[in-house]
Amino acid sequence: MACVLGLLTACSAGGGTPTDADPAGLDAGTGGFDAGETTRPPCASDDDCPRGFVCAAVMGVPSCVADPSPPPPGDGTDCGVCPAPGECRASVCVQPSPGGAFCEFDSVCATGELCIAGRCTPDPRVPRPCASDSDCYAGLTCGPAMRCVCSVSTDCPAGLVCEEGACVPPPGSGTPCIADAECAEGELCDRGRCRDGMLCDIAHPDFSGTWSMQSILRIREALPGWLDSFLSAVAEPLRFIAGDAACFSFGLPTWVEREICELVRPLIEAHVPPWGRQLARAVADLNDVLNEWHIEETMRLMPGAVTDAYRGEHTWDRLTVYYRGTALTGTPATIRDWRFSPSPFNASAVCGTFYIDRHAVHVSIGSIIAWAVDVLVYAVTDGMHATLGSALSAMSAGFCRALGDFAEANVDYAGVGDRVFAVCTTTVQRLIDEAIRRLIDARIGADAITLRGESPVTGPSSLRPGTWDGTLLGRGFTGDWSAMR
Repeated sequence: MACVLGLLTACSAGGGTPTDADPAGLDAGTGGFDAGETTRPPCASDDDCPRGFVCAAVMGVPSCVADPSPPPPGDGTDCGVCPAPGECRASVCVQPSPGGAFCEFDSVCATGELCIAGRCTPDPRVPRPCASDSDCYAGLTCGPAMRCVCSVSTDCPAGLVCEEGACVPPPGSGTPCIADAECAEGELCDRGRCRDGMLCDIAHPDFSGTWSMQSILRIREALPGWLDSFLSAVAEPLRFIAGDAACFSFGLPTWVEREICELVRPLIEAHVPPWGRQLARAVADLNDVLNEWHIEETMRLMPGAVTDAYRGEHTWDRLTVYYRGTALTGTPATIRDWRFSPSPFNASAVCGTFYIDRHAVHVSIGSIIAWAVDVLVYAVTDGMHATLGSALSAMSAGFCRALGDFAEANVDYAGVGDRVFAVCTTTVQRLIDEAIRRLIDARIGADAITLRGESPVTGPSSLRPGTWDGTLLGRGFTGDWSAMR
């Protein structure tokens, strides 16, 4: 029987190489091995073992073990000797990796834990009492009932989703499950669904190395309140100067203000540059522009302590957003006050799926949004202005003076011209100052995004189509990714 992977350290192709299990580097099929022994050094397949022995896992290391008597037809449960906590699968005794951190079966994990997506994890079905958030694992928090609860799906073990504070199997076809015991005999619980256990006995490629990733993050899903407030402050002076907002109060009698406000639009057409109204609409469109972030990344995977387990990291190399079909692209070198500090992550391949464990990515969200505003300004003004402040000043130049002069000449009210000019100047400048302040404040600090991903294994150098579950500012968002090397 071929070497069973998914739990094992790397299977050596043939013998002769010294290892911890075989310091002498004995040949896998000949001298130095007594047929009366029950185990022997690492192997790659049954062919590496002498007659009467098969290649199977012993404490996470593929080794030659005594071949049990052939089981009855259709019965794959007789392994002969299979010491706990091993499990007999297809007549092969499979042992967990030392420590149980990486797993395939619930039975290899500690009491109160289940093997979920290759990791021993506290059983999410069991309510966990708490006095504070520190008593809860992963991203769970201590809820009002003094029980650990989830808020978004990334708080849950990989493969589960958060519903009403509990981590549960996702919707879909097949029998839902969390534990192997909830499945029929011969099946395992994988990603919240019962699957044929034999499907998990596959040899995954070695994924260590450098990968090129393409990700789409729907950040807008997590930013509605914050972004709406930010955009409102940025867009307010634009709406007024472009004539798309209601006229403001000059502190004059109602009939005077009514006449003045009726004069505003022809003055706008005469004194505000043609691109002014386009810019106002562009900023209003930022909700759509920032809906999806297209990110080119580099992912590096280092082999872990056991086969199919990895330690990884990823960096953002290029970010693109789209304005009415036009790509707006930035890099860490071109986005002012760029900050990016990703945490390393654990990853694993289990039953044909590659999992990236939940990890934090500290990135300057505000800097990216402020960059998007300035990029829009540059695009809409045909390169005449590189910042919002410059564009607003150009839009408002001469407008308030013209409005005051026009009011003085057309409204019969003492001192109306000076009053209108002063209020207009003060109001427009206040709106501009607030917009610029919001942009500057947005660039300060870095926000913690959390990401958790998974993808089917589609080849030794291909992971796609993958999905992200993420959080930002306490709200969840979704995403997609693919990786090639």
